[in-house]
Amino acid sequence: MCIIYDFRENINKEEVKSSIKILKKGKILVVPTDTVYGICSDATNEKAVEKIFRIKNRDKNNPLNILVSSVDMAKKYTKNFNKIAETLANKFWPGALTMVFEKNDLIPKIVTANKETIGVRIPDNEVTLNIINELNLPIACPSANISGRPSGTIIEDIKSDFKDNVDIYIDCGPSKIGIESTIVKINENSVEILRQGKITKEEINVLGIKVKECKIKKENKKREHYKIKTPSILIYNEDLVRKHGKIKSFISENMQRSIALLGFDEDLKNIEENINLKMYSLGSINNLDYAMKNIYNILRKIENANYDVLIVIGIKEQDKNSSIINIFNQVCDKTF
Repeated sequence: MCIIYDFRENINKEEVKSSIKILKKGKILVVPTDTVYGICSDATNEKAVEKIFRIKNRDKNNPLNILVSSVDMAKKYTKNFNKIAETLANKFWPGALTMVFEKNDLIPKIVTANKETIGVRIPDNEVTLNIINELNLPIACPSANISGRPSGTIIEDIKSDFKDNVDIYIDCGPSKIGIESTIVKINENSVEILRQGKITKEEINVLGIKVKECKIKKENKKREHYKIKTPSILIYNEDLVRKHGKIKSFISENMQRSIALLGFDEDLKNIEENINLKMYSLGSINNLDYAMKNIYNILRKIENANYDVLIVIGIKEQDKNSSIINIFNQVCDKTF
């Protein structure tokens, strides 16, 4: 039987100590971070790390990132923590930026899938920082979800994925941000964005740091990290009249199918629900924080409702909403 610690109102220091003891024994926790929940172990314990891959059904060729509690701890496990990294750490740590460095021999090869690099982040969450501090070791901590599914932002969703395969769940309520961190590779004179998350290219650019966007091979671009079982169609961003025309056309041609419609308030207005159509709002396009905080939970609700098809209404691409567009593109099987 797993244990659930409820820290939504108050942090129980004795239960924090118990969580640390569990990690020291090579067991597995689900912990809160500022972005999404993570499933974690002592990053230096190879047998414990192997459990994470098994529980998540994760390919062992897909490396894990580590969480640390200080810049000094980050430097201890990496080689090229240069001036660019210092600048980014001063601006974004603790926070939603993962930096990829050359690793040293203190990190087991299973964590990095035999690669010579490691992703490192300081999370902005008091509970998890306390655990790492007291453990005095980094934790291996990928997102808390079965690989290929939307990341977990509330304990109920994560528990439905992992059941009793995790020793302790720490519940701090819904994730503050709701989507993953941005991952950047640290180079000598620039950084390269490997995964778009909360932190945008422009936010890094304004620091005077040259940013390169990773050139992902076309056949590998659709990683299916955010997939749900519901067949999904993306309507490209166009003017509102064209969007509504496409939606009404699709609905009229699929009268016998149950349809979920996902979009922002501005695109959902003047569309009426009916017995076969249910709308799910991401809030206003002017409040992207709300959309990021709720998108994974909404996707899971849609999947659990067993609709025949999901229509996702696209939005105009801008730097500030690039993370949402990235999720839209990966969720959807087709475009319309």
